Amino acid sequence: FKGPEGRNFHHEGRAIYSNSDDLVILSGCTFCGSGIEEGFFNHIFIRQDVFSAPPTQVIIENCSFHYNQLGNRWVDYLVTLVDCQVDLRGCEFTRNGNQCLYFSSTSANISDCFFYNNTYPDHIHRNELGGVIYSCSESDLCIDNCTLINNQGFHNSTAVSNSEDSIMSISNCLFGGNFSTGGDVLEDYPSACIINLGDLNVTSCQFNDNRVHCYRYPPDQSAAVLNLRAGNSSFNNNLFYRNRASHHGGVARINSGNHTFSN
Repeated sequence: FKGPEGRNFHHEGRAIYSNSDDLVILSGCTFCGSGIEEGFFNHIFIRQDVFSAPPTQVIIENCSFHYNQLGNRWVDYLVTLVDCQVDLRGCEFTRNGNQCLYFSSTSANISDCFFYNNTYPDHIHRNELGGVIYSCSESDLCIDNCTLINNQGFHNSTAVSNSEDSIMSISNCLFGGNFSTGGDVLEDYPSACIINLGDLNVTSCQFNDNRVHCYRYPPDQSAAVLNLRAGNSSFNNNLFYRNRASHHGGVARINSGNHTFSN
């Protein structure tokens, strides 16, 4: 699926749209824009639209998303999954100029995926969460054995965001060289790796060389790795080193909630 001159899209920018109540499988596909500077936006939108039906089963495996760029300001994510049960494995997201994965009312397993050098832009929804992976609105995500390196966000976008009514588990993952900046509005809570408002468990992960820069408004709202704004979280057997913040929060900023660190 290649995007020069905007082909392969309808007016909302979607390359693939499905409201199936059955099974959707994408295997070995490539979604590619025409370059990070002039690329176009490939977008997959899958949701369950049948009242009282079970969640749509979705399998996305061994797919690649490269050099895609935000082509429509109302469509912010490469892949949007609503009311689905998802298995996403072995996929690569590299050098995209927009946010990658959005989950709403969805249960998902994300494994063996690679996220490199994606930029989630300063867009019109700057006060909302976002980033490479965004778990929103009563979702349950398990992220295992994934690599997230050299990604860049603005404002409340980060590598991984977990909303107040969602559950997330992250294990055996590498977060390295990610960068976030913000602070020109009071609602900014920038973090390079994780923003949490829900229930979060992080185990056996490595966080290194991540950075955050916060300016103008209170710098104590930022954190290089973990911005724990609310909810409950536990961290066990993780490694943090060479993470830097322009002001406070070299590793973590804790605002409210219950949070436990061990080993």
